[in-house]
Amino acid sequence: LALEAAAGSTACSELALWMRKRAQKYIEKNEKEDADIDETATKAVDDDDDETENDVDKGIGENCDACVTSTSDSTDVLTYEQKRDELVEQNKLELFKFDAMTKEMNLAQTSPEYRDRIAARVELVETHRNRIKELALKQTLNDTSKVDGSDLDPSGDGVTSKLLPMQSSCATIYEICKLLLRQCLHSGLYDGGVIVVRSLLNYLQERVLRYEAKHERQQNSIDQLLGGGPQAEFAHDQMNDASDESDDENSIIFLSDDEDLEEPGVLQSLKCGMLPIDIKTMYSLCLLGAGGQDYVALNNLESTLLSNQQEMFDEEQSTNEESYGDEHNWIAFKKQFASPLDKTSMVVIIADVIKESPPGLSSRRILGIFSSHLKAIDHNDGLDDILSGPSGLLRANLLKILLAAAKLTIRCDALDIKKLYQPGVNEAEVAKSVVADVIQTLTTLTRFQHIMWNPNSFDCSLKGVSVETLSILCEALDVLVKTMDLVKHGVKSDTFDVAVMMSRYLVSTMFQAGSPPAKPGAPIEHDTWKTFPLPNEWQTDFERKLSLKAYNLCVACCVSAFSGWEKEEFSVDKLRSRDDEANFFGVAFANRRVVGFLSEEIISSISQQWQRVQTMLPNLESLDFETHLDRRKEAGWYQKIIDSAAQQRGNVSTFGEDDGIKSLLSFSMLCLITADAKKNQRSQGDFLNLSMSILLPITQFIIDKHVWTSNIGAETKNEKDEVEFYLDKNYQWLGQTKTTKVVQFQSAPKPTVREPPQQQRQKQKAISSQIPKPSAARRSPRISNLIKVPTSVLLDEWSKDESAKQSNAAEAERAMKKLDSAMKTLRKSRTLNALEQSSLDVSAALIDVAATEECYNPFLCLQQAAMYAELGSKLGSNDEPFKKCIPSKDKCTPLEALVILGRADCLRAIHFLQEAQYLCSWVISVCRLHRDRQETTFLWDDRWRVIGVLCYITKATIDQSGEALYNNNKSALILRKWEDGAHEEANRGKSDALILVGTGSGEVECEMPQVEVAAYDSIATPGNDLFMLNESQNEDGRGSQNENELVAGSFDFNQLGELPVPVIEDVQMDGEYGGIQVVGI
Repeated sequence: LALEAAAGSTACSELALWMRKRAQKYIEKNEKEDADIDETATKAVDDDDDETENDVDKGIGENCDACVTSTSDSTDVLTYEQKRDELVEQNKLELFKFDAMTKEMNLAQTSPEYRDRIAARVELVETHRNRIKELALKQTLNDTSKVDGSDLDPSGDGVTSKLLPMQSSCATIYEICKLLLRQCLHSGLYDGGVIVVRSLLNYLQERVLRYEAKHERQQNSIDQLLGGGPQAEFAHDQMNDASDESDDENSIIFLSDDEDLEEPGVLQSLKCGMLPIDIKTMYSLCLLGAGGQDYVALNNLESTLLSNQQEMFDEEQSTNEESYGDEHNWIAFKKQFASPLDKTSMVVIIADVIKESPPGLSSRRILGIFSSHLKAIDHNDGLDDILSGPSGLLRANLLKILLAAAKLTIRCDALDIKKLYQPGVNEAEVAKSVVADVIQTLTTLTRFQHIMWNPNSFDCSLKGVSVETLSILCEALDVLVKTMDLVKHGVKSDTFDVAVMMSRYLVSTMFQAGSPPAKPGAPIEHDTWKTFPLPNEWQTDFERKLSLKAYNLCVACCVSAFSGWEKEEFSVDKLRSRDDEANFFGVAFANRRVVGFLSEEIISSISQQWQRVQTMLPNLESLDFETHLDRRKEAGWYQKIIDSAAQQRGNVSTFGEDDGIKSLLSFSMLCLITADAKKNQRSQGDFLNLSMSILLPITQFIIDKHVWTSNIGAETKNEKDEVEFYLDKNYQWLGQTKTTKVVQFQSAPKPTVREPPQQQRQKQKAISSQIPKPSAARRSPRISNLIKVPTSVLLDEWSKDESAKQSNAAEAERAMKKLDSAMKTLRKSRTLNALEQSSLDVSAALIDVAATEECYNPFLCLQQAAMYAELGSKLGSNDEPFKKCIPSKDKCTPLEALVILGRADCLRAIHFLQEAQYLCSWVISVCRLHRDRQETTFLWDDRWRVIGVLCYITKATIDQSGEALYNNNKSALILRKWEDGAHEEANRGKSDALILVGTGSGEVECEMPQVEVAAYDSIATPGNDLFMLNESQNEDGRGSQNENELVAGSFDFNQLGELPVPVIEDVQMDGEYGGIQVVGI
């Protein structure tokens, strides 16, 4: 501890003891959690039915059980090393079981489930480390407790007598205390902050005693010198001896501020325990958070705010903190930590202290601090100007104070409402005060709504400030409804009307319903409403948008990937990927309607409102809400959904949708109360329409009853089948979701429109002025002068040498089963990440099939392997499936060389160009040895001639791919320079290609049509033959298709240089899937 090292162990003894107790509680808590985790893991292993894993676990478990059994009878005498070794073995076993389970799950490496699994593994490893640390800490505490009694402090608290003396000045201690107090306030450790200040006061008292003892020794020496004696002439020697032989260690430590204590008033201030203004302020905040001394703390805070010892706020705060307020907790602490402690920062800390605490007797006094501070800033600088200014930190602090003041006001009003149930209370005065506070809160939200309410227009998400604003509105409307419902008389109707109109304005703004109609429409005869379903023709555009928002909010409370603040009606196309852990889809399609569930609090509010509607509309058919709800709860899917929702780790309603529904229901009740109080039939009907626009869609969503004729909430686009297909048994959505990142795709070419000659000349002149110089223009990569060798020609040449075949039926069967399994997994892929990972698995499996002599056409396998690799994710760790051991050059067979070239082409397809270049260079070097006539041990045959042709083609494609990738991204890796022998061997392979296709050089030398490459992925697009790299086109632009030649059509590339995501439709097959029919063995 820095404070103990600077101030001494005696002053910090209470702080050290407090920290020891916290460490012991932390250890006990972790031990309990680890025991629960171990018990759960043991049950999971016992229930596992996988035979292979059980066999492995059984072998390890027996060894572990034997070890535990041998030491179970002597647990008390185990040494620290034995306990540590046993713990390490236990951790290894848990980690092995976790990895085995992960491997069995076979998750895609880019899927959210795989990332969750990796995060869980990291957390498990961290838990293992903490166990070892706690064991070491226990050993240290035990060793400390076993120290000889002569070395212990007389207090008996287990602290050794070799204490640290004070070694730093008061200024250093003050700085350390400031840092500790800030950290305690941020972490909510208010008791620790109080103990820090007590340690500081103990240090100050020790400094006083140290100074007085030193001063007394000096005075005694002077008195002895002046008094004379037989050895007076040697008085200076006696003084030094007294100093050297002193038992007080502090007397020989010189502190830098010892001489400052000589100044008048300094010693007295230390005796009185006077603290600097910032430490005193933070001490008061810690007292306020710890509780029990609120009166003293608030007195100190109020005196500090009224004084001129601190600035109102720092005017030189950074102007680059635009995103402040929604970042990680520790990032926000870092920014606050670096800022000076001014009055605004002090009030912000007060807001943080009372944020989670319930209102009490001092709440109104704290509310006065907030109000006076905001009024002072608004009077001097203007809140609107500051909130719109460049300082992000100051804006965030003021927003925090505004929201804290509004929330505390509403919670104090909720506490005052309870007084209405007490006898002898003036209901009119209480209600008047509560309504005035609610109006003031609504006025604040209205004034600063452009700062507090900012939904993201792209993904319809809400930031932390907006979510908190919505929560305040929810509480304010709830308090207003309770007050109006309890107090029938005593409050002016004008006051209630103002509150209702302000609520209506905020609801229309925050719930994106637009402006209410300026002129009321035709009156609705509500007496004609007799049976369900009710009509919906009476709805205005404002009321229709309100119903849509109520329905979307209901769905968002059950579907984690959907935002209730979407402007359009819910559909599976509106689902978006989120960063949180929740993945839940809790709605169902029944009777052509979307139904779900809501919380008990919301259900109770709806039931009460229907009872009030029944009294206002006596001719309407009775809606037995409770009976319909009980019938829904008895359904099997309802119970399963509730159980699955309880197991969610994250919050399903990510953006405060539950508070949004509560706000709408409170506004609906407010409209019903107002309509009941109105005598004007038109006004009564308008408020009743508003209430029914909210109540009807929510009711239909909960009880699945056709209560009105609106199409809001009706099943559309045959979504039921799609949901059932993409939903698993735990109600997790496995289908596609929209990404939260903005990706702009290149638009399709616009149709050609013939323009007048004059406009054409003007446009050509403008374009010619913008054409860059030839040196600056980017050269478009092209594929030209490549020999087109059909796969059938290569297969015929390859099959001539039958003596090289070495059959291995077992290996071929294993490879085919692996490929069959990979293809089945690919067909089951429901997400883009799963599709990419499965495509790489299929590519690797095809290479394994091509590596067997039983493969009928290895060239077709390698071609399709490159095609499937094209669909996989680029870079990262996606090269792992293609990493294999390379044989020695003297033992490399033509088939092994062919497979290595296939892996090189797959690596090229996923942007591992340097790895592909290495493999190609290695095969070229082997091919040169076989072509060299002086090398008698290396034979040259028909198969090696095919390898030479493929070396030429693979090298050319790698070069062209590297050029295309570099032109698209200048920061991409540059290919290494090929060896001279590689160019020579490539030319020889080109000559062999000419011989195989049987064409003259004149036919090949003529340049073929150039293919513009917009990005790297266009080098080997799905559909291209691996060995037919030029694209022959007819004059009309359509590709030609010859025998054994696959010619790719035109593809539209986006701005990232990637192909659009392929849409894979599910193929309905008759009977069971009979395996892949791609290659034959």
